[in-house]
Amino acid sequence: MSYRSGIKQYINISSIILIFAVIGVSNIYAKELPKNQITNPLAKASYGVVNVVSATLNTTDLLQPAPQKGSGSGFVIDNLGHILTTMTILSDLRSIEVTFFDGQQWPARFIGYDPETTMAVLEILAPDQVKQAFLPLPFVKSRDVLPGQNVYALGNPFGQGVFISKGIVAGDVRSLLTEHGSIIDLVVQTDAAIGSQNEGGPLLDSYGRVVGMNTLIFGKNSRLGHAVSSEILQNIASQIISTGKVSRPWLGIKVVSINIALANVLRLPVKKGVLVTELIKESPAQKAGIVGGSKELRLGNRIYTTGGDIIVAVDGQQISSDTALLRILQTKQPGDTINIGVLRDGKIKDIKVKLANKNVQPDVTVQVR
Repeated sequence: MSYRSGIKQYINISSIILIFAVIGVSNIYAKELPKNQITNPLAKASYGVVNVVSATLNTTDLLQPAPQKGSGSGFVIDNLGHILTTMTILSDLRSIEVTFFDGQQWPARFIGYDPETTMAVLEILAPDQVKQAFLPLPFVKSRDVLPGQNVYALGNPFGQGVFISKGIVAGDVRSLLTEHGSIIDLVVQTDAAIGSQNEGGPLLDSYGRVVGMNTLIFGKNSRLGHAVSSEILQNIASQIISTGKVSRPWLGIKVVSINIALANVLRLPVKKGVLVTELIKESPAQKAGIVGGSKELRLGNRIYTTGGDIIVAVDGQQISSDTALLRILQTKQPGDTINIGVLRDGKIKDIKVKLANKNVQPDVTVQVR
């Protein structure tokens, strides 16, 4: 079987990058051109994609068709030496080593991780002048990523080169349910090959900007690959770096997006917005007086809970879908008070809600579509 089996597509980005799959070859091209002279976005981004090892590996481990436990990919996000990766590849947190595309190696320390997304933050233990020479990957907002556009899943699973698979964004950014029952907000779906070879690495657009982080938390048998979106990554990373933990704002509602078809069928007074179908008991939304659905209506194979408030705005910003609501909530912190505009009995009513901490609540906030 060819080492290319199972890989959707490889890309030859330029003569300065050598892409590896399973076999190990010395990375002789990495030193031929100074980093500041690289113009190809994917070639430049490859200098920020790293191999992370947190276990003792034998040389034979590098010849295996998949990374061994304790070895995987990550990427640099700033010139302070911070790296994003996934907790699922980490083994011995007391002994972490990072290898770059150009062969340089540095020890790293574990800062913290998010149990919900499994995202972990590391800090490279290198002199400041060395960190200033790193090429951190820039981010792009997932709202600017459209279905059908090209994306590239990068990984450095063996510390011997960068592995790239190409695909497209397969649909709108959305919330998804993990195998363990957690709901992850703002997930990018792609048909690019995502597996152990690039888990923890970045999903990039054609400009070399981070769309999300490749993840397998939605199951290895899914036909689509998934990436935790750039907004979620930045939010989590900033919290872990500053406090060592993650807090999420919690509203305590289940909702469904309103579109023209649903509005016509349910005879709703608006064509866009978010219909509140259920309130979580003792949630901030319930305490503030938001009204949930009161009756069920079956349409074809689906059951809708109707009669609840319709959220049309938050802090003056129009809400057209559950994704739009999530994006605004991602900018808030537990304890913040937000002003929610709801449509009730044909009139707009403003309701102030003080957000709680999602991480200490037993229930989820948004209904999976």
